[in-house]
Amino acid sequence: MKVRVGLILIALAILGAAPAAAKSYHAERYDSTIRILPGGHLEITETVEFQFEDGTFERVFRDIPTRRTDEIQIVRATMDGRELPFGEGRDSVEVTRRSRVRVLWRFAPIAPSAHTFTLTYRVNGVAYPTADGDLVQWRALPNEHDYPIRHSAIEIQYPAALTRQPQIATRRVEDFDVEHGERTVRIVSTDISKNGWIDVSLTFEPAAVAANPPDWYGRRERATALAPRWMAAAGAIALIGLVLLWALRQSYDAPPRDLPGTGDVAAAPDQMPAAIAGAVAANGRASLEHAMAALFALAERGELEVREDAKGVFGQRNFTLVRRQAMPPHAKHQQAAIEIVFRDKHDETSVSLNRVRSRLTRHFSRFKTAVYEEMLETGLIDRDRQRVYARYGAVSLSILLIGLVAFGGMAVLVNQYQGWPMLIPAALLIVALAGFIFQAATTPLSNEGLRRRQRWRAYQKHLKDVAGQKLHLTTDSPAQVLPFAVSLGLAPAWAKFIQSRPVAVPAWFQAIAAHGDDGAFPAFIGSGGAGAHGHSAAGGGAGGGASGAS
Repeated sequence: MKVRVGLILIALAILGAAPAAAKSYHAERYDSTIRILPGGHLEITETVEFQFEDGTFERVFRDIPTRRTDEIQIVRATMDGRELPFGEGRDSVEVTRRSRVRVLWRFAPIAPSAHTFTLTYRVNGVAYPTADGDLVQWRALPNEHDYPIRHSAIEIQYPAALTRQPQIATRRVEDFDVEHGERTVRIVSTDISKNGWIDVSLTFEPAAVAANPPDWYGRRERATALAPRWMAAAGAIALIGLVLLWALRQSYDAPPRDLPGTGDVAAAPDQMPAAIAGAVAANGRASLEHAMAALFALAERGELEVREDAKGVFGQRNFTLVRRQAMPPHAKHQQAAIEIVFRDKHDETSVSLNRVRSRLTRHFSRFKTAVYEEMLETGLIDRDRQRVYARYGAVSLSILLIGLVAFGGMAVLVNQYQGWPMLIPAALLIVALAGFIFQAATTPLSNEGLRRRQRWRAYQKHLKDVAGQKLHLTTDSPAQVLPFAVSLGLAPAWAKFIQSRPVAVPAWFQAIAAHGDDGAFPAFIGSGGAGAHGHSAAGGGAGGGASGAS
């Protein structure tokens, strides 16, 4: 066994130490020739010369965003002057279309060397009308590239006179010059860092390059015209939802504001079982930590014991819960916890801690029902308040689910109406959030339950201060207080507290004898309780995208 563990650790160390195959490269140049065609379309040829420095390379890609375009047509792709066919195999170019058009060169693995890739494509519907005239915006370099570019020459050829000087925006470009010719603009730049780009904006006389607006522009204008309707619909949904939540509130009998104060509580306020006390302190909500507290309390009473098992492969501690006696627990919630944990066989008397947590999680509703019935029988729950509290939870959850479904449904309309349809699910989610806030502002507890909640929360604060060594424990031993610490959500803090000041291990806990190892009991508290917690851009234009090699 030790040999196998050693081999596993050695293998993991080797795998962890082995560096990934490093690849480094840069673009010696990234040139682009852009022709503005009649109708506001572009014909673009990009030429990039990659210098592969370290590693083996077998593909290069170029992503071109389709935003603010009507269509992107890939015309031609070459590698080192050789045109490659379109396809999916090696020595071919694969083209896929989603929100971006991806062009992927595939080739036989190559060692460090220099290679030139060219791509020619047509972009329809780029020019669009503005108050100043026809505007053509294009990001001439990919805005996502994990390699530096040493040199770049971008030449734009246009068919009509400009009404203003070209507007150029850059990011992570060390230096650039602009050269003007007859119906041409040439931008020469050097030392472009990773993810650096150059944006070019050209303005022409109205209808000089685009007699008719592109399709995407028309969709955007129609969507903008309908925006007030989407806003009105979302506002109406939000208003109706808030009115509904307020109407539910009208049937709620709010507790009096003058409940008696608590003062300092240095001992358990009453004889309430630990699991019920934790649920009361949590405003009547049962959780898995309360189920674990019930088991801790049964162990303290002598009905269960905990045994430490051999450590796992990686040194983690393991524990088993053993049932000592067949006598029934004294309370419904304890009976439910026992039946859930030891449910598989009538003669099952031991269960691993991991399986205990798993079973309690899967069948938690049964334990929760038992806790609720006990609180109801003892007058800690007000039935009318509970109904309002439950309705808020059900209504809020239903609206939340409807909002999530609406997100998927409205997503198909985004292309036609832009983001305005998403206001509908957003309004639903706002109402759902408001509903949960309304629920948090109510309580299912009776006035007596609220009074006792205050005292148990004060005791929770006292135990937290004890765990933080701000106060001393004046009553009982740390082990006897343990069920309450777990139920009140203080298991991790209590484990650290006991670890820092060793105490007498209770009789129900059996650790493996190991010289100098006194951490089993604190580890069990931590793992037992922890298992219960489940709780500057000139953007706007087309172009850009991504590029890279691997």
